[in-house]
Amino acid sequence: MNRAAASGARGGIEALAAAVRGGDRRALARAITLVESAKVSHRPEAEALLEALLPDSGRSIRLGITGVPGVGKSTFIERFGVHVIGQGHRVAVLAVDPATGPAGCGAVHDSVPDSASAAPGPRGWP
Repeated sequence: MNRAAASGARGGIEALAAAVRGGDRRALARAITLVESAKVSHRPEAEALLEALLPDSGRSIRLGITGVPGVGKSTFIERFGVHVIGQGHRVAVLAVDPATGPAGCGAVHDSVPDSASAAPGPRGWP
């Protein structure tokens, strides 16, 4: 990559990082896609994005939830999310289906039960 291209890519990464910090959900989706990409050509940009966002990561809490099917993971996520949002915090849920294997882990879009309380709102669940 030449210097001009590297500079342009860096500017794009800074804009993407700023949009993620600003709560832009589409930017977050692009960032996740970039970081999870298996393309070698995406590595430098993904690393630059993570470096740009790292100083802001200290204010978050990451919680991993696992269990066999039917144990109540989705119900817990919904109730916990509603509780935390009720206290004024923001919640993001990223669910991954490991059954597809490490090369093809898929994000699960329906991990939260369909119910009135799970309807998306500006801070996540209402």
